Amino acid sequence: MTALGMLKSRPTRSLLILVAFVAPHGGLHDHVEAQAGAAKASGWSVTIACPPGEWAEKMGSNYHVLALDFDRTSEAGNRILAVGGFDMVHTHPYRSRKVALRVARELAVPLIGTYHNPRLDQLDAHKDSFSAVVAVSDSIRRSLIKDAGIQPSKVFVIPNGVDTKVFQPRKKSININKTIFIITRLDRDKKLITDIVEETFEILKNSPHRWPKINWELAGDGTEYRRFNAIAGSVNDALGRQAIRLRGWLDPASIAIQAARSSVVIAPGRSALEGMACGVPTIALGSRGYVGLIDSELALAGLDENFGSLETGLENYTHGRMARDIDTALSGSNSDHLSYLGRAIVAGRDQNLVDGQYQRLWELVYAMRGGGSLNDQG
Repeated sequence: MTALGMLKSRPTRSLLILVAFVAPHGGLHDHVEAQAGAAKASGWSVTIACPPGEWAEKMGSNYHVLALDFDRTSEAGNRILAVGGFDMVHTHPYRSRKVALRVARELAVPLIGTYHNPRLDQLDAHKDSFSAVVAVSDSIRRSLIKDAGIQPSKVFVIPNGVDTKVFQPRKKSININKTIFIITRLDRDKKLITDIVEETFEILKNSPHRWPKINWELAGDGTEYRRFNAIAGSVNDALGRQAIRLRGWLDPASIAIQAARSSVVIAPGRSALEGMACGVPTIALGSRGYVGLIDSELALAGLDENFGSLETGLENYTHGRMARDIDTALSGSNSDHLSYLGRAIVAGRDQNLVDGQYQRLWELVYAMRGGGSLNDQG
């Protein structure tokens, strides 16, 4: 029997995943959706506690969903405890973490947390409450150990994954448009990204002959959408053509199609990986740091910091750097190499591999707390 088959053979256990967010869509939503899928595939009964909205309704078709207001911490905890019966709690940071601590304590079950950046979210004060902590990159793991004083043996690196059934290397026959494809939420918490994109659009506006036949597609939505729509209109008017088009939020299949037809992808974290999976030269940046064009020099650095998760701000960025990275990517001199390198990076981030890491971690933590045998039959 395979390892996954052994996990599926044991009695069903119940996993509670808690996550709070303010945007209707984003990489965090994708991350939790993948986690839930991995748990379900290995035999866990999954309950997701999250804010109400479109995503909660979507997840409700496959999982038990508790739509909660995490700003009302006590009430949210009471609603979860009224359901009860959970064997493990897995939380993401901030408002959901506050509720998760109480629920895990009162139910006396293991608590695991996933950290997407080096911000501690009071991990130093609550480190003994966690059975294990997941960092999505090595640099985040180092920061958590150093700044929170948590035992290194408790901190596991499980990166973001890529659904390689959806995001695949583009076929040689595909029509590659001269397009820069930007993927990001347009919200204030993404200010570093939006500032750099706005700077690049200003360069485009002031230097119309720099990229004369390039089209720009921006996939994303948020509170800054109307402002960016006005910026795009101003640039388009100055150039006398529709150089920039805002697409709003796109589903993964649409992202994959557009990425495969583009010359360059500009994106943070998971979306940067998805661009590389399509074999497209990719510029990575995050809400708190700029990485750059992922080439041989930056490949390992990008992996280390999850393609934009470090809190470096603009210390590594100089005016016009992204425009220069775009020029390099468009030059075509090393496009085959960048394509091969990106696909090599993603090979270790296939969602199936990532799912397996989560499945083994949950089973290990459950077993450490006195769980049953893997050979138990349901």
